[in-house]
Amino acid sequence: MLNTHAPLVGKLLEKYGVLHWTMTHNTNMTRPLTDGLHDEQFIYTADYHCVVQFILPDIECFAKMQEDPFYIENIKPDHERFADTEKSKFMVGYYTKLMEDGRFMWPVAG
Repeated sequence: MLNTHAPLVGKLLEKYGVLHWTMTHNTNMTRPLTDGLHDEQFIYTADYHCVVQFILPDIECFAKMQEDPFYIENIKPDHERFADTEKSKFMVGYYTKLMEDGRFMWPVAG
């Protein structure tokens, strides 16, 4: 995903105004790191292989990107090569930054 899909997608996200894009990979190496963190509130480790997060100025920039011929002809088929789209999930919500560079940012601006 990082070596093939990311370079394919990056410039298109830029074109449509995506502000931030991150990937968090849950690998065979990182999954065991959660073992020492389980307690009565945190019982289960997520079974996701990757979590992708986009920060958008508005939802329309992403919707317009999905209509772009480059997205339809290149990115969408590439996604099918590595993702189990029957199990893939997504959500839309509000992003609130609470900590940056080791500092708690309170009160929250905005």
